[in-house]
Amino acid sequence: MKGFFLQSSRSLKIQLLAAMIIIIITLLSLLGVTNYCIAHKGILEVSTSYNQQLVEQICKNIELYCDEVMRQTDSLANQSSIKYYGDYFNTVPSKETKDDIKKVLFQTVVERSDIDDINIVHNDNNLVSMFGLYDEETLGTLCNYYGVKDMYLNARIIPIITTNKYGKPTLSIARSIYRPDEMQGSKYFIIVSLDINNINSILNSIYLGEGAGAFIVDAQGKSGNIKGHNKEVEQSILEQVKLHKSSKSINEIDTILGKKYLVSVNPLNQSGFRIVVYNPLNNLTKTSENIGRFSIFIVILGILVASALTLYITSKFMKPISQLVHHMSKISTGNLKTIDVKQKAIEMKILYEKFNEMILDLRELMKDIHEKNKLKRKAELYALQTQINPHFLYNTLDSINAMAALRGEKDIMQMTVALARLLRLSINTKREFVSIAEEIEHVKCYLKIQKIRYADKFEVIFDIQPSILNYKVVKLILQPLVENAIYHGIELKPTHGIITIRGYENEGSIYLEILDNGIGVNREKVNEIRQRLKEDILLGNCDSVGLYNVNSKIKLYYGEDYGLSFESEQEIGTTIKVMIPKMMEVV
Repeated sequence: MKGFFLQSSRSLKIQLLAAMIIIIITLLSLLGVTNYCIAHKGILEVSTSYNQQLVEQICKNIELYCDEVMRQTDSLANQSSIKYYGDYFNTVPSKETKDDIKKVLFQTVVERSDIDDINIVHNDNNLVSMFGLYDEETLGTLCNYYGVKDMYLNARIIPIITTNKYGKPTLSIARSIYRPDEMQGSKYFIIVSLDINNINSILNSIYLGEGAGAFIVDAQGKSGNIKGHNKEVEQSILEQVKLHKSSKSINEIDTILGKKYLVSVNPLNQSGFRIVVYNPLNNLTKTSENIGRFSIFIVILGILVASALTLYITSKFMKPISQLVHHMSKISTGNLKTIDVKQKAIEMKILYEKFNEMILDLRELMKDIHEKNKLKRKAELYALQTQINPHFLYNTLDSINAMAALRGEKDIMQMTVALARLLRLSINTKREFVSIAEEIEHVKCYLKIQKIRYADKFEVIFDIQPSILNYKVVKLILQPLVENAIYHGIELKPTHGIITIRGYENEGSIYLEILDNGIGVNREKVNEIRQRLKEDILLGNCDSVGLYNVNSKIKLYYGEDYGLSFESEQEIGTTIKVMIPKMMEVV
């Protein structure tokens, strides 16, 4: 996507449209995801709360069922035929027989079809059994789970799931028939066993959804109804429930066999039994899934609508820019017509006005170029007309030299020879670069002429390292600087002057220095000259014009890193330093 925006071939309209669509998609997607997350969280909280209420209602139904059976158990325990059976508990022999007790028990069984069996147990021995479905070991375990003092006032649910001789799981309720102080060390219990399928019926009476279920777990972690297509799920949940020994309610989301379930565990009326209800999480979040699909639909619809609006807006916005680009493309064909400014937007109005200004400037520039070309052409023609043949000039100087020799004018001879040499380098337009040795020779020719003019006004000292003589330098840069030293330093000095010309190399550069002990300049003038050198101001008619022209020439040929530096002190003298790169060959 980053490359898409960086491609130069893409128009601004396409880039703007793409950027707007991406922003819209991002914002709407974030809005949709946020809306879905909030809805999902709220629905999950409500569904979890509702699920917990169902679990509590199931527990209450089971507790009511058990309370009713416990009341009947209490009633049986207080029956005289049971309480005073035989001569185990009283000194006066009772006339009650087992048949009398069975009649009472049978009447109870007839009234309640959910009772599996009723047993009267004395000291772990089964005295009376309605159907004889349990052995004495099982009955003894049930009687001894609680002490007599815990079961003589009210019947208690024994938190152990047992099985009768046919393998049917049952839940038992026990009651001590006598108080501990009446037992004289003996134990006398009535045990009512219930078919656990009645509990399962209550557990399954409320439909929780597809794949959901419930089961009861005793104090030993045993369940009474793990079966059917959810057997593996219930077995896995049972193993986790065994690890939780807490008597408090548990309500959490667990992953069972790769699927998430909401598992609720509630204790059953402090009996030691726990009711476990599990429900696949997707049963609870179906509504949020519908909301999610609706959110996706809204996001897609919003993207389509927003994209259409964005396309319309960008097209309208880009139209004047496209028109301006069209007019600009015509410039390359020579069409320099201005365009009408009819834009309402301030920015576009300014842009169109600036375009017209540019067109007008181009017209003026082309006009100026045309005029300059005409002037240049005229100058070239004039130069051709007025060009002096160098050989004619050299021959004339040779004639003057010969005449001076005949008359014995040695000074004139020296001046004409020096001038001839000076002109040979100056007039030669084919060579822009010369060796430093040639540039020094050119300066010496110039100084010969000046020495004749100024006689003994000054002397010149050359201090040039031989190692730099073969390096190339743009020609005619030292003579103007020496001339500057003579006219602005030495000429106005009342005493004898000295000009020193130095040349040396240092760290990849060559330095040429012209020092004089002339009158120098004040600090204000020094700062002005330095500023002009820094700004590379090329002046045609002012003091020290040669200085500025040489500086511009060096920068033109070598770059901004090279040029002149200027030092001067009034009545002490001036130093001009030239810095150029080392060049053996001209590139």
